Amino acid sequence: MIFGPTWSNDTIRIALKAALPFAAQFRDDVGTAENIIQSNQADFWKGFTEHMRPMALPAPAALSNLAAYAASGSVSFNAPTNGDETTVRMRLEFVNLDIDGDGSNTDPQDGFVRAYVLSGASSVRWVRGDMDALASDMAIRRQLCGEWIPINGVDRFFPIEAHESPLVRTWLTTVLPLGGGLTGPQATSLNFNSAVLNDAQMQGVLSRTGAIRGERSACMLGGAPELNWNLPAVSTYGGTARTFRVNDGKGAWQAFPGVIDPRVLLRFPSEAQYVFPLHRSVNSGARGVIHVNGTTGISGLLVGRVTLRTTGTVVVLDDVRYGTNPATSGRCVDVLGLLAEKDVVVADNMLNDQVDALRSSTTQANKRILDDSKDLTLHAVVMALDKSFRVEKYDQGPTTGNPCNGTERGRGCLALLGGLIQEARGAVTTFSATSGTGYLKQYTYDRCANLRPPPYFPTTGRFLDNRYMEVDPVTFDISTLMGRLTPAP
Repeated sequence: MIFGPTWSNDTIRIALKAALPFAAQFRDDVGTAENIIQSNQADFWKGFTEHMRPMALPAPAALSNLAAYAASGSVSFNAPTNGDETTVRMRLEFVNLDIDGDGSNTDPQDGFVRAYVLSGASSVRWVRGDMDALASDMAIRRQLCGEWIPINGVDRFFPIEAHESPLVRTWLTTVLPLGGGLTGPQATSLNFNSAVLNDAQMQGVLSRTGAIRGERSACMLGGAPELNWNLPAVSTYGGTARTFRVNDGKGAWQAFPGVIDPRVLLRFPSEAQYVFPLHRSVNSGARGVIHVNGTTGISGLLVGRVTLRTTGTVVVLDDVRYGTNPATSGRCVDVLGLLAEKDVVVADNMLNDQVDALRSSTTQANKRILDDSKDLTLHAVVMALDKSFRVEKYDQGPTTGNPCNGTERGRGCLALLGGLIQEARGAVTTFSATSGTGYLKQYTYDRCANLRPPPYFPTTGRFLDNRYMEVDPVTFDISTLMGRLTPAP
């Protein structure tokens, strides 16, 4: 099901309705430079047009100015790799910070991005949040996965390996009964007195549901501040939800080379040097462009209007959402353009797939969803210049356990709000009428991106009238008219 206009330079092939759990539906205009095969097997709400003039994707040379625009705002990065999704060693995380203390963190000045880069000897699995290579191994899961525990009214994240620290175990067994933490069977099954958690105890940590006192299991991406459980003194474990650390021994957050706004320094002193402002009021050189020379992962909550251009692949490591969702708010505030010289790929990792809670088990009964949302949400206009927007290992993994709108899937819904431009269609799922690997598509066209596209994002050069205004010739003023026609920065 596709909401919004659809275009193809190639032939559009429609599968037989009998082979699908539902018929393909196109809710808006459909056009192709070739033809549509088996068009009678789909529902075209507004019809379709064939044999139209092709629209070429822009050549990389046509985008050469974007690097300079990004450098103007000191948001140009050199990634360690330029390959596909399996080689990524850098990730960008969109963050929002309430820098003026007004209680809202979705104002234009609250948008930032930060960059985490692995050291040379570190594993790609760490920054990607991958499952361990072997089912018998738990090294990555021990470091990146654990549980949230509310302590003295503040949620604290404890990875599996934190429970194996004598210092943390002693502190937890002392504080939890007083702070309203784990009690009864939950605490007994965890057995804080174990120096090394066995399979059953690790399964307990990875199986919290939130039903008792708010405890819940989760996995993080490498570099997340929540993983820094061993940084503060024991007495401060319950004081804050996260502790930012520049270098965690596996990688480091990059420093912003520009002038740091005093508001950021005052309210977020430990992070101020390592967040890159996206708005002109906080970063005078910002022009709405981030440039990466190489391949990068992305995640987070975007506040702002940004085009991310990479010379390599863009890897979606976790949800990417707008601070102001146009679908629910009706407001065109935030927008993201992903402009990859290669592919845009949804990673198969522990945040986007189901996780085995037991060391050596691959049965469905022992799988868990350990992200803060069961589906993958991507708010963006995606353009893959080399090939495709696709899902990594789309034909592998569970086929059930995470339904999308009542239809069983291994990874749930792939909820894309924005637009999709690619050279060739990429695979996201295998399916039958009752199950399938990968994701079920849930694509929604963002008309805000048509009205106010991402900064410097390539457009087709084809235009339609979408608004008009009446002008009184008596009071006509050219400055007023031009001001109304000029988009806001």
